[in-house]
Amino acid sequence: MTYRQPTGSSDRGGFTLVELLVVIGIIAVLISILLPALAKAREQARTVVCASNLRQLMFGFIMFANEHHQTMPGGQYDVANRDPAKQDWLMGNGDWTTAPQAGTVWPHVKDRHVYLCPSQDRVRAGIGYGTNGHFDYAMFLSFTGARLINIRREARFHFNDGHYDYVPTPILTEEEENHINGSNMEGSHGWTDQMSHVHIGGCNYASIDGSVHWYSEPKYGNTTFWTSPAHSGAWQTLGQGVTWGTWNKE
Repeated sequence: MTYRQPTGSSDRGGFTLVELLVVIGIIAVLISILLPALAKAREQARTVVCASNLRQLMFGFIMFANEHHQTMPGGQYDVANRDPAKQDWLMGNGDWTTAPQAGTVWPHVKDRHVYLCPSQDRVRAGIGYGTNGHFDYAMFLSFTGARLINIRREARFHFNDGHYDYVPTPILTEEEENHINGSNMEGSHGWTDQMSHVHIGGCNYASIDGSVHWYSEPKYGNTTFWTSPAHSGAWQTLGQGVTWGTWNKE
C-alpha cells in the first residue's frame, strides 16, 4: 500500500527567522511603550512616600512647638545656643555626623527613613563636606524659633517678570542635591538655597498646618524669591540667615 500525505498538511516544526524577528520587534515596541509608564508610576509612588515623610516631620515640628511655648525648632545658626532645646533641628549642637538623631525634632520623629526622600540619589548623598547623607529635607531658615501664631498661612514666589504665585507658606522642603547633599552641611533652607526638582520637575514641601504641596520652583529661583507676611503685616523675604526668634521681630 502506498501512503499519501493529505493535501495542505505541512511538516514545519518551528518558526521561520522572519517570524521570530517580527515577534521580537513586537515585544521591543511593547517594552518601549510600557517602560516610561512604569517609570512614571514608580516616581509617583516615591512622591507619595516623600509627601508622607514631610507630613510626619511637620507634625514632629508641631509637637516640638507644643512642648516649647509654641515656637519652632532652631536652625544652623543656633547650634551654639546654650539652651539645648533651641539648637538645630537636625544637628543639635552642630555635630553633623550624628544627624538626624542629634536634632531637637528626633524625640518626636524617631525613624531615620522619614528624613530621606526615596527619589534622591543615595550614592551621591553625603559626598560633600559636612553632610552625612542621612537627611534630604530642610527647614526655611527664616522661621527658626518663630512662634506659630506669627507664621502666616500664605506666602508668594516672585517671578522675574513681576507676577506672583500665592501658595501655602512652605516650612519644610526638599533642597536640590547640590545644596543639601553635594556641598552643604545643614538642613536649613535660606539665602540662595534652591528647591529640588526630583519629583517630575518639582518637589514636595510641608506647610504649617501639616499639609503637603507640590511646587516647581523656576531654575533661577531660590529662597530670596519667597516672601510671607510677618506678624507686623509687612511681606518679608524668607531668604535670610537668622538665629532663634528673628521672625518674631520682623
